[in-house]
Amino acid sequence: MKNKLFFISLIVISLSSCVTSLYPITENEKDIVFKSEFLGHWKDSDGNSEYVVNPAGDTSGKYYKVMTLDYHSDRTDTSNFLVALVNLNDHYFLDCVPDTSQNIYSSSNNASRGFLIPSHLIIKVFSFSNNSINLSAIDNDKLMSLLKSKKIRIRHEDIDSDNILLSEKPVVLQQKLLQLEDFPLVYKRESIIRVK
Repeated sequence: MKNKLFFISLIVISLSSCVTSLYPITENEKDIVFKSEFLGHWKDSDGNSEYVVNPAGDTSGKYYKVMTLDYHSDRTDTSNFLVALVNLNDHYFLDCVPDTSQNIYSSSNNASRGFLIPSHLIIKVFSFSNNSINLSAIDNDKLMSLLKSKKIRIRHEDIDSDNILLSEKPVVLQQKLLQLEDFPLVYKRESIIRVK
């Protein structure tokens, strides 16, 4: 699965394969919605990851702060994201960017911070309720297959064999995400369940 381009993305990319976007899904605040059902403490079905979702406290009141905890046999990786829930014609997507207000980023000097360009992880939300969320990131291999067979055209860069960076601007990116609805195999559906 593609997860979490440059300095920030390289760290996350080294941990897993992913499809990210250089641009956000939308620049129109009206497309961003807030659903209280997302708030809380969640875990994936195998118990290897947990997600703590809180309001971001932004002025619009529409964004979430998400802390992810990925458990490994020898360590726990923690990541923090700012997340927007985007509604495109009743198709929901999470637009996730690294939370650069965290100490790891603010401790960098001004010169190095100028090179940090956070990419956007796009996650399709199929359904959500108070106790479960069915979602999926875009599967890198399936998208690559669609691109090679020219079943879909989307401007992108191949970062390496496991990572694609989409480079369409928001209006076109939205159209392409909706076109992907015709290819449901591009998503590996996963469910997360509420812990508390």
